[in-house]
Amino acid sequence: LQTDDPDRDRSIRCCVLLTAQPENEFAEFQPTSVAQLPEAILIGQPVAFQITGDLTLKGVTSEVVFDVTVTIISDEILQGSASTLVNRQLFGILNNSENSFDYHGVSDIVTLEFDFVARAVSE
Repeated sequence: LQTDDPDRDRSIRCCVLLTAQPENEFAEFQPTSVAQLPEAILIGQPVAFQITGDLTLKGVTSEVVFDVTVTIISDEILQGSASTLVNRQLFGILNNSENSFDYHGVSDIVTLEFDFVARAVSE
């Protein structure tokens, strides 16, 4: 994860999400359902839908819903973005008064967002 503050990024790696530790290096998202997906999608036309699933951070799993926008660029490429709001306390990432840790201005509700590109591969 990367934020707009290098000090916050270091805190996330070492002390918040503990991603410096091998067992916490990656977050995991396991989709469980898709909603609002249209029956037809045209090349070049953005499509918005939702993906619900289980997000695991630091060994703690909670259900989240990502709002996703995807555009099929060609027969070979699609690109998109996804975002969700997460309450960090659901993952055991407590506020300052509960653990005396400075989260560098991070609120309890955090936006997780990412952009992606998927390319067709030959089998």
